[in-house]
Amino acid sequence: MPILRALVFLSGYKRETGGAFISLLLSTAGSLIVPRLTQIIIDQGISAVSMTVIVWGALGIVGAAVVSAVFTYLQGFLAARASQGVAYDLRNTLYAHIQRLSFGYHDRAQTGQLLTRATSDVEMVRMFISIGLVQLVSALLMMTGSLALLLGTNWQLTLMTGPVMVVVLMVFAFFASKGRPLFVQVQQRLGRLNTVLQENLAGIRVVKALSLIHI
Repeated sequence: MPILRALVFLSGYKRETGGAFISLLLSTAGSLIVPRLTQIIIDQGISAVSMTVIVWGALGIVGAAVVSAVFTYLQGFLAARASQGVAYDLRNTLYAHIQRLSFGYHDRAQTGQLLTRATSDVEMVRMFISIGLVQLVSALLMMTGSLALLLGTNWQLTLMTGPVMVVVLMVFAFFASKGRPLFVQVQQRLGRLNTVLQENLAGIRVVKALSLIHI
């Protein structure tokens, strides 16, 4: 897949990628701790009328929220740096490849299509790395952590949620399969639009001259 080939460029940004992944892990852990602390406050604090448990549980929730927020910001920052670097390398590689192509290719190719590949398509890859890929990994981590918490709390309840998760995954796969062809169509039409725009702007003097002659 083209997107997998693009992800190879992440190997040049191992520190940013690794830091973003670790930050995502810690951010997810902070989010998952909150329900557990809430359970402790209810079971051991409110039910047992223990102010100590309630106070320490509340402080723990605040601390977990702060930790989650800090590492969420750090993860976004590092993911943005990595994605911008990948976009930069992709554009340079694409430009160098275009320079090596034959004259015959350039006679057949449309300039607008090449501009779309170097701008819009690369930007889509950058957004996928900085947003889409992060959200996908975050969802997988959250699902795995939630299942672990459920198993530790009540395995019967975990089994009951299994069919619901299967349905959610099926719905996600369905929309993903429908969305990809639509995305390809949008990019192709954008390429044709850029081609028409580039040709008109490049030959604007001829267009104006023909318009004056016609009048």
